[in-house]
Amino acid sequence: RHNIKGAFIAKSFAEVEPASYTHNWHIDLLSEYLRAVQSKDLKRVIFNVPPGYTKSVSINIAFSAWCLGKNPKERIISTSHTHDLSLKLSNKVKRIIQAPWYNKIFPGTQLITDVENRQDFFRTTQDGFRMASAVGKGITGEGGDLIIIDDPIDAKDAAAASGKALQDCNDWYDGVLYSRLRDKREGRIVLIMQRLHENDLTSHLLKQKFSNFEHCVIPAMEEEPGGKTYSYGKFTRFREEGELL
Repeated sequence: RHNIKGAFIAKSFAEVEPASYTHNWHIDLLSEYLRAVQSKDLKRVIFNVPPGYTKSVSINIAFSAWCLGKNPKERIISTSHTHDLSLKLSNKVKRIIQAPWYNKIFPGTQLITDVENRQDFFRTTQDGFRMASAVGKGITGEGGDLIIIDDPIDAKDAAAASGKALQDCNDWYDGVLYSRLRDKREGRIVLIMQRLHENDLTSHLLKQKFSNFEHCVIPAMEEEPGGKTYSYGKFTRFREEGELL
């Protein structure tokens, strides 16, 4: 069945990561959100997930490959806090798309092999593409149908908590990144990050009057008194108070 479930994420993980894959319930929850984004039932979503829980592989790498497989005309812009990281993620997406098992699933998705097929940009034979950029950089050229923002501020950077670093990131989103959506109504935006500050990009987007962002928060340990039910689409799971992810 053509649905981005744990099997596709697990296969993608095995293709690009040296560690062994361990499935967990939160991957199925993320998959339900991503299915809705790919089908355009969900246009705006923020994922707050702690580091080390396969969030980039699931929500950026595997999802990019899945979207281009489902629709080779999809135009994706992916950003992260550094150019080097953006290139690293881009190369992993390309590795999945060029894998024989991927071609068996999505034979209609092929990459153009010419000078335009770079580390930071590759195009399909049906004129879809994935472009990689870094926060704070200008983005020129064609607009995107899907924007993925993956950890816009480096948690290891001591300047991450400074007002200037946070404001620069928020201003860049407003002034540069958002304008790259080809269709402001139908275009989709996905933000993946761990919370770093009360004025980080998650907070900035949720405060916007007409943002309409769905907000998925999965903490490392359940802190809700009495536990909490996580539910979206066809997925529902109750998590006990104190339960570790």
